[in-house]
Amino acid sequence: MMEKKGVLVVGSSNMDLVVTTNRFPDPGETVFGKNFEMFPGGKGANQAVCASRLGCNTIFVGKMGEDDFREKLSKTLAESDVDINNLLVDNKLHTGTALITVDETGQNEIIVISGSNMNLTPVEIESRSELFENISVVLTQLEIPIETVLMTAQLAKKNSALFILNPAPVVSLPDSLYSLIDFITPNENELELLSGIKITNDQSVIEASKILLNRSVKNVIVTLGDKGCMLVNNKTIKHFNA
Repeated sequence: MMEKKGVLVVGSSNMDLVVTTNRFPDPGETVFGKNFEMFPGGKGANQAVCASRLGCNTIFVGKMGEDDFREKLSKTLAESDVDINNLLVDNKLHTGTALITVDETGQNEIIVISGSNMNLTPVEIESRSELFENISVVLTQLEIPIETVLMTAQLAKKNSALFILNPAPVVSLPDSLYSLIDFITPNENELELLSGIKITNDQSVIEASKILLNRSVKNVIVTLGDKGCMLVNNKTIKHFNA
């Protein structure tokens, strides 16, 4: 039997358009900006680039528009040695875009236009089921339709791959998805929304994580910013420093 290897990322890609300014404009007001930059982003593309740079053979499956942003994002992925042979092109919707304004204090305002990301369908993932056959780990997030996330999880489970979900931006998850998740990686806010428990300290993190375990998730890794992260499963509770 061939040894499974590699990482498959199914998810989003965005072009981040970032403006810096001294202050945010009031409604109806025009202010001068200081700088403008474009950064490749999207939670799925970020996962793929990170995995590849860590030395994993990485495949990215996503959908972009037929526009200049697709060319720039594709180039970034390819330069990071991510396999983009299964990148889909949408001739109706534009590539995902994020409009980000940052003021002099570091506060930001963000508008995300999902575009083609929300047109990635379960049928398109199922038609590429052979990609899952020789994969060790499948990664995804919630910047694509939840039905597509569920299909991705089902195919991962069918092919005995580890399924990892970054539940961001957080939405209510179907009950059928929880039992397919090997690792879920919420931050404190996302854990609070998924569990219904107010997060105030480590004990509340543990209690909220156990609610997800009771829904058949196997492992919960809660990211805690500069405090590191906490792993909670049915055998152990362990804190890792940042």
